[in-house]
Amino acid sequence: MIKPQDYKFTEKTANSFKVNFTLNEDLFYLQGHFSTQKLLPGVVQLGYVVDFCKELLNLDLGQNIPVIKFVSPIVPHDSVELNVEYNPDKSSVKFAYTIHLEDGTVKDASNGRLKLNA
Repeated sequence: MIKPQDYKFTEKTANSFKVNFTLNEDLFYLQGHFSTQKLLPGVVQLGYVVDFCKELLNLDLGQNIPVIKFVSPIVPHDSVELNVEYNPDKSSVKFAYTIHLEDGTVKDASNGRLKLNA
């Protein structure tokens, strides 16, 4: 998966991490999604969670998505933070995307839970 440009890991523990990035308007996944307002597709948001979990936590996440909620679209130039927390007891990963606005407020974008492959 093509990751966002200039992403930074701002926090990392044995079972969690944070990634910050600004959504570049030239990102491949924004092409044709949509003509009136480009936005980061939900499947790409999930793909980032899966890829970063594999890279940072060595986790193999499956396609079992018991919970997912899209609250606000992530659009070009948004300052985005992805928070991920692995729960070994439940064999699952909780994630949350937030958008940091210029006025200092934070807006929820999406959140959910993914289960590990059995």
